[in-house]
Amino acid sequence: MVCNALDRLPFYKRILTNVYLPTQRGSTEIDILLFSARGIYVIENKNYSTSVYGNTKSQNWTAYYSGQPYPFYNPVLQNKGRFGKNFYF
Repeated sequence: MVCNALDRLPFYKRILTNVYLPTQRGSTEIDILLFSARGIYVIENKNYSTSVYGNTKSQNWTAYYSGQPYPFYNPVLQNKGRFGKNFYF
């Protein structure tokens, strides 16, 4: 679904999905990488059909299912940890 929407963007791009990169601790998976003349975009794809609450600085975000909170690690911080100071959002 996300890749279909990205394919419709009105500029030339190359999209890679499920990209594994080596790290000092093994490897990390990037859900979607979009390369274009405008930059390289790292997209963390979540498949949640519920409300999600969080902000860029919170350690965890929360999804609610049947009124129950389910915290998960902030995807912005997840990607920032992969790319360090070279990561912009």
